[in-house]
Amino acid sequence: MGIYRPYYVVVKEGSSIRGALPLFEVRSLILGNRLVSIPFSHWVNILCDGDLAILQKLLSFARDLARKRRCRYLEIKHGQPLSEAHGLERSEHFFNSVLDLSRSIEDIWSGFESGSVRWGINRAKKSDLQVEKGSTLEDYRRFYRLELETRKSQGVPPYPFRFFRNLRDHLGNGRKLRLYLAYLDDVCVAGIIVLCHSKRAIYGYSASLKKREYLRTQPNNLLLWTAIKELHDDGYQEFDLGITPPSNKGLLSFKTRWGTENYKIPYYYFLNRAEEVPVVDRTSKGMRVANDILRKLPISILERVGPFLLKQVG
Repeated sequence: MGIYRPYYVVVKEGSSIRGALPLFEVRSLILGNRLVSIPFSHWVNILCDGDLAILQKLLSFARDLARKRRCRYLEIKHGQPLSEAHGLERSEHFFNSVLDLSRSIEDIWSGFESGSVRWGINRAKKSDLQVEKGSTLEDYRRFYRLELETRKSQGVPPYPFRFFRNLRDHLGNGRKLRLYLAYLDDVCVAGIIVLCHSKRAIYGYSASLKKREYLRTQPNNLLLWTAIKELHDDGYQEFDLGITPPSNKGLLSFKTRWGTENYKIPYYYFLNRAEEVPVVDRTSKGMRVANDILRKLPISILERVGPFLLKQVG
């Protein structure tokens, strides 16, 4: 068995499925054995159509599975309030940042901070930057090269290229997946990937070259503004900029400057063998040491070892 083992828990009545809870057992050398719904996501609703009896059955099965598999803990990223009667501990560690797209584009623009966001967009417009929609496999390779450089500068492990290839192959382009690339003098200097479902879009991945000559043209601001305008024109209601731990104050500040509403998002835990709810602290000594090591690795090595490390912390 690999690091991840899936369990798709369902409640059936006759031939009808009344509820569903996707779980993955993660067997990590770093964080131990745990049960998560779902790794690498920031929230995933339990599907039960508000039926508390169905919800209880799903959560009871999940707790029993965590005991059976001797997991350290069960983590449910439901993202919405649940009754404390379900035997789970509630944690509101992460901020979720969401931009309201239901307003006029003028109102959205006025919500951006003038001294950084609007200034950056206007500066980018005056430069020679060109934004293009990517669709080919080579476009995704260009983004991945940016991704490697960005992850190295951050000191965090990168995804493997096959992850982005699979996004392209299985989600396609247009309504479910959008890749925006910024070019300066025929050099691809930045890119973002947006995931779309129903009336909600998610700011999934962002990467850029770190040379000052490129960054001073504000390519990331232009990319994000381009995506926001297109999503608004296409009728999307929300643009989810993802979750942020409170220790990452710089990232939370960046999202706030784009006019997002930031609110604590609830996760739920059953502590089977763990003594306390796990908390992400990017300022801890261990995290800082790991970041420094990864920053010093050549990209060719980081590309090989990074995906293995990333699997351990999903």
